[in-house]
Amino acid sequence: METQNENLELKQRMTAVETGYYQERVMRDKLNLQLPGETVVVLPAREGGEGRADKKNDTKEWENWEKWWNVVK
Repeated sequence: METQNENLELKQRMTAVETGYYQERVMRDKLNLQLPGETVVVLPAREGGEGRADKKNDTKEWENWEKWWNVVK
């Protein structure tokens, strides 16, 4: 039963990864690509330890959209 659940979950992930939405999101977030007429803005890391992306014991690499979210929230 557990193997069937894992198999179903993997099939759902594969289906999601094959969508145009997911591929566009990866191109934008990880590769900083844009559509014609758009401009990509990459924010530098904050100094002084402010914001959740700069916590010393936090080793996660933040996506570009997450960096923006930290600026506008």
